[in-house]
Amino acid sequence: MVRGVMISATPHPNLLPIQGEGIRYEYMLRPILTDLTTLKQVLGRAGIRLDPKQSQHFLISPEVVEATVAALEGGPKLITELGAGVGTLTQALAAHGYTVRAIERDTALATALPGILAPKERERLEM
Repeated sequence: MVRGVMISATPHPNLLPIQGEGIRYEYMLRPILTDLTTLKQVLGRAGIRLDPKQSQHFLISPEVVEATVAALEGGPKLITELGAGVGTLTQALAAHGYTVRAIERDTALATALPGILAPKERERLEM
């Protein structure tokens, strides 16, 4: 079991489906994108391979995510995030009620981002 992922035999309306094998369905509650193992699995499921030439770096520090969300408290509820990546900060901001306008130049990441977020967080995403 991956942190943040559970396996179920039947669909549930509040869970995000992921590609399953056979009759099993996998549902993502909220992937813990600050966990390196989970991050690698999420990228792998999305078919994303990192390109060192693009100098891609992903936010995996929960302390930085928490500090960023805390620093925004009381501010505007619409945030523009440049370089959203896999959505580590996007996920946290949306979970705290912010609408996030995510800008990502890597088309593979931009395409995968909505599918990485949980449904309620996806509602707060603008691409």
